[in-house]
Amino acid sequence: MLGYNLLFMFWKKDKQKMRRTLEDRWLRAFFHHSAVVRWFIAIGSLAGLITLALSSGRVESLDLTVGQISRGTIVARIGFSYQDENASTLERTRKASLTPNVYRLAPEAFQRDLGRAQHLIERVAALRQSGKSNDVKFQKIVDIWNEGGEVSLSAAEIQSLVAIPDKKVFTDALVRLSRKFAEKGIVGDDQFSNPETALGFASHPNDFSQLKMMRASQFSTAQQARRQLIEELNAAVPLPKTSIKAVEKIIAGLLSNNLQLDLGLSARFQEQERESVKPVYRTINKGSVLIEQGERFTEDKVAMFKAHQAEMERNFSSENRWRQRAGTAAMVALIVGVAILTLIFRRNLEPNVSNREYGLL
Repeated sequence: MLGYNLLFMFWKKDKQKMRRTLEDRWLRAFFHHSAVVRWFIAIGSLAGLITLALSSGRVESLDLTVGQISRGTIVARIGFSYQDENASTLERTRKASLTPNVYRLAPEAFQRDLGRAQHLIERVAALRQSGKSNDVKFQKIVDIWNEGGEVSLSAAEIQSLVAIPDKKVFTDALVRLSRKFAEKGIVGDDQFSNPETALGFASHPNDFSQLKMMRASQFSTAQQARRQLIEELNAAVPLPKTSIKAVEKIIAGLLSNNLQLDLGLSARFQEQERESVKPVYRTINKGSVLIEQGERFTEDKVAMFKAHQAEMERNFSSENRWRQRAGTAAMVALIVGVAILTLIFRRNLEPNVSNREYGLL
C-alpha cells in the first residue's frame, strides 16, 4: 500500500511538471506564430522610428524673460549676428542730437517792410509833384512811418528824400538789390555767438528737399548787408549826400535779420537723420560666452539668445536633418532587425508542440 502511494505521488508530480512544460511551450509558440504579436512589434518599431526621426532635427526652444537669472554659463553653439536694439537706439539719439537746427527766410516780414519803403518814396514823390509840401504834411508822413516800423525817421530826414532825382529808378533799384541780399539770408549781428555754428538753411517752409547745410559765417550780418546795399544802391542811382542818412535808416529797417529758427523743419530734419542711421549688428563667434552663471537677462541678452536660436534653426538645413534622420532610422532598423533575428533563431531552436501534447493540455 505504501509503495502504491509513493508511485502515485511521483506520477502526479511528473504530470504537473509536464503540464507546466507544455504550457510554457504553448505560450512560446503563441508568441512565435501569433499575427497580433507580429503586428504589435511592427507598429511599435515603426512608431519609434518615426518619433526619433521627427524629433532629431528640432532645436530646443528657450523661454526667456527679462530679469530672469541664468542657472549656468551658456556659450554660443554657432557663430551668428544680431541687431543690437539698445546700441541702435543710442546711435539714433546721438545722430539726432548732433543735427543742427534749420533756419529759413522770413519773406513775409521782408515784403511788408519793402512795401512800406516803396509807399514812403511814392508819397514823398507825390507830395513834391503836387507843389503843396509843407511841414504839416511831412509830419503826417513821419507819423505813419514811425507808427509801423522799428527804425524811426524825423521830419527833416523825410524831407531829404525829396532831393532824390528819379524816385522810380531809385525804388526799382532798392527792390531789386534788397531782394538779392534777403534771399541769401541775413543774420542779426549777435544772432550767433560762434560763426562756425552749423545750421540747416531752407529758402521756404516747404523747401525741405533742398535743405542746405551751412555755417553762420556764410551768411551776411545785418550790418554787412546794409553797408553793401547802400554801396550798390549808390552806384546804381547816385544819391545826394543829404539823402544818404535817411536812405541808410530805411535800409536798416528793411534788412534786419530775416533768418528765423523753424522748429517744424528742425524736427523733420532730426527725424530724417535719425531714420538714416543703419541698425547696429553684433557678431558673436562660436564658443563665446553668451551669459555667465547668476547673470540677469536683459533685453539685449534676450534678443541675443533669440537670434542664436534662430541661427541654429537656419543652420539645420534640409540635408543635415535628413542625414541625421537617416542615421537614426538606420539605428532603429538595426535594433529591430536584431530583435527579429533573435526571435526567429529562438523559434527554430524550440520543438513544435504535437497534437498529443495539445490534447493532454
